[in-house]
Amino acid sequence: MAAMARLNVGVLGLSHDHVWGNLAALHDGERGRLVAAAEPDPALRNRLRALDGGVAVHDSFDALLERRDLDAVFVFSDNRASAEFAERALGRGIPVMIEKPMAADLRGARALRAAAQKAGVVLMVNWPTAWRPALRHGLTLARDKALTKKILSYHRVRVPRFAVFPPNRKVEPSKRLRYPLIVKSVSDEGSVGISQASVVRDDEKLKERVAFIHDSIGTAAIVEQYIEGRELYVGILGNQALQAMPVWELFFTNMPDGAKRIATDRVKWSVKYQKKYGIDSGPAIDLPEAAAGEIQHLCKRAFRALELSGYARIDLRLDEAGKIWVLEANPNPQIAKGEDFAASAEKAGLSYDAVLQRIINLGMRWQPESFA
Repeated sequence: MAAMARLNVGVLGLSHDHVWGNLAALHDGERGRLVAAAEPDPALRNRLRALDGGVAVHDSFDALLERRDLDAVFVFSDNRASAEFAERALGRGIPVMIEKPMAADLRGARALRAAAQKAGVVLMVNWPTAWRPALRHGLTLARDKALTKKILSYHRVRVPRFAVFPPNRKVEPSKRLRYPLIVKSVSDEGSVGISQASVVRDDEKLKERVAFIHDSIGTAAIVEQYIEGRELYVGILGNQALQAMPVWELFFTNMPDGAKRIATDRVKWSVKYQKKYGIDSGPAIDLPEAAAGEIQHLCKRAFRALELSGYARIDLRLDEAGKIWVLEANPNPQIAKGEDFAASAEKAGLSYDAVLQRIINLGMRWQPESFA
């Protein structure tokens, strides 16, 4: 196979400290080369010239944006102006990596996303921790529910049977799967695309829902055995020595007859819907101590099997027969004050400040060879 040509990269702005590390990584890598930069500060221009005399250095951003030889642009200018320059580059059809924050406000962020979608090019936000191996590993698992289930199944952790249906392929119902089934995006998070209609009971509805995921979400669909039961969550803290938080439960106290008790998009994000149907979360009720211990132990097994680190949340179902099923592992759960992870940690005697400090300490102590 022929080697891929190196990309010609331009950089808009040199005022952000992170630019120098990124340019060093670009220089040492094999996929791109810096061909041009733009920076109004003469001292910063001279600093770049001293590092790489072969780079064309412009004193205006317009001069760089007018070039026709760029395959991608890095934006490391002043935070107040970076979104404007990134949007202009996207408007010219140039892929962009912009240093955090991507914009000064939500309107600016949405404008950038819209510009990238209109141009059909990549927009990437550079967040230094995003490149750390532990986080990349965790997010790979989070974005591939099928891979997570395969690994857990190999380690004899009970997961629902499943099948994956990629886009642009005929949907052939699997004989291994029995209705009812639940249809989700194989990679999207936050219950995107999940509604009451996600639970299907026949081939026709299955095909309709898989098509919905393909057309509306734009990903492959994962079809799982639907497990009727209680929705449980367990937060985990640690690298090697793990601490499982108290078992948390999602309560559905006022759902209409026939509605499935599942964490749909509206269940997660609509406060109005939550109030109307009495949806809340808290310590699991009427759960024998032995059962709680078994669930916590299972979640530690799942955490280790997936080689997670720092913190995570394991999502489970407890069926009517008392069997525990692991649905997903979230290596990047919501940790805001009052949310499930922090609330369950507080129940275990950890203040919010202590939880955040533990997470920071665990990240600083993590070593990749720990999983060798």
